[in-house]
Amino acid sequence: MTATGEAVTISGTAGGRSAWRLALLAFLLTSALAALIGVAALLLWDRASEERIADGVTVGGVPVGGLASADAEALLLTTLPDMAAGELTLHIGDAVTRIPYADIDRRYELDGALGAAADADDPSGILERAADRVALAVRGMDIAPAVVYDRAALDRRVDEAVAAGSVQAMDAALRSAADGTWSVRPAVAGRQADASAARSAAAGAVDGAGTSSVAIDIPVTPVAPAVTTEQVQALAASAAVVSATDLSLVAGDLSRTIAVDTLRSWVSLGDDGLSLSFDRPAIQATVATMAGELDVRPVDAGFAFGEQRTIMAVPAQDGSALDVEATVDRVVAALAGRAAGNPIGSVELAVSPVVADFSTADAQAAAPRVVRVSGWTTRFIVNKYNFFGNNISVPTAKMDGLVVAPGRWFDFWKAIGEIREADGYGPGAAILNGRTRPTGVIGGGICSCSTTIFNAALRAGLEMGSRHNHYYYITRYPVGLDATVYRTSSGTGKNMRFRNDTPYPILIRGVNRYGLVR
Repeated sequence: MTATGEAVTISGTAGGRSAWRLALLAFLLTSALAALIGVAALLLWDRASEERIADGVTVGGVPVGGLASADAEALLLTTLPDMAAGELTLHIGDAVTRIPYADIDRRYELDGALGAAADADDPSGILERAADRVALAVRGMDIAPAVVYDRAALDRRVDEAVAAGSVQAMDAALRSAADGTWSVRPAVAGRQADASAARSAAAGAVDGAGTSSVAIDIPVTPVAPAVTTEQVQALAASAAVVSATDLSLVAGDLSRTIAVDTLRSWVSLGDDGLSLSFDRPAIQATVATMAGELDVRPVDAGFAFGEQRTIMAVPAQDGSALDVEATVDRVVAALAGRAAGNPIGSVELAVSPVVADFSTADAQAAAPRVVRVSGWTTRFIVNKYNFFGNNISVPTAKMDGLVVAPGRWFDFWKAIGEIREADGYGPGAAILNGRTRPTGVIGGGICSCSTTIFNAALRAGLEMGSRHNHYYYITRYPVGLDATVYRTSSGTGKNMRFRNDTPYPILIRGVNRYGLVR
């Protein structure tokens, strides 16, 4: 009995230990399995949450937790307040400009906010992310979205507003009325805004506007006109005095009256706006019309042939010329004097003497030293074809004693002047269109005179100018050395010219004999 009992006791103790071990093993296996299941569940949850925004995150107050970024963006675009709904109002002086936010493309820029929302949880590990997501779900996080707009478009609109709100100052101006009076256009004060400061102020207002409209005042600076009404009124009074009475331009017995209407047209406001200006080109044009009455061409000294072939000096005659610019200066000075209160009624024209090229002293010094350098004789038959010699002798007599100064040109037509019956010319022969007309041409036969002076100049070795042969050969002239001349009523024709290319004056001696010219 005792042995059996002991055996039972020993057997019972061993069985208890085995059960405890089995239970511990079962617990450990169960815990491990639960841990594996938990880890797997956590992995699955982290994987599922990886592309979604954590719960508790809001953007601009709009919940976006649990949403993918694309879905969150779509939600925000339809839910957030419209940033283009308001407007900016600018007050510049009395001008008002409204700039709708839509005109400057004011909108949300969501990329930054969505990126911050996606990164709201700790990315370092699964457990950290899980802890952050739980905390975010409890405490929450709001991310403000960025608002952007086209700054260049805003600047352009502000610049336009500044231009519209600014006023350019306008100087007072002087005007001549149709009734002969002077009137004054009043000056206008201006104002100017600082465009750079206005752009900065506008940008700051839009940046802080939120979803509401905003209005700002842009300061302006007064701009005073450079020329005031009072200054021009004083000039108007002076202008009235300038053109109150006629002005006379005088030179000796010559006088020209400038009427008040013309004087008024010469007066205007100067470029500086602070003085009167006088129209010099208009004054010059008026003065120049008097030159024809005052300009006298000088006459060079000449020579006369006395008894026993002596040569005497003929005095030169100085001329005169109107100095237009000097006269204009005098007129302007007179008008300015009137404006200053001096009652000037007339202006003496500036007339300058013009000295002859070949003076009396030159002729007196040259007379004793005159020597013959060349000559030519042409013989002709005195008949009706040359108006009985008159058409040859008259021009020869006009050239007798003529002096050609050094460097000057001899011009046949200028030397003899007009062909007029009153001077002794008459009808004679001429070659017209290759045929001889025996008579009827006033001055016909004059070519004997022109041919004679041409041959004398040619043989003196002088520089030849214009010279033309007759249509056919005429036996009384050297072959190829004739010089036909003619002039039509319109002033065209043929001429004979030569230049005195010597350093000495040339005296022309014209000699008429019956049937001979020399």
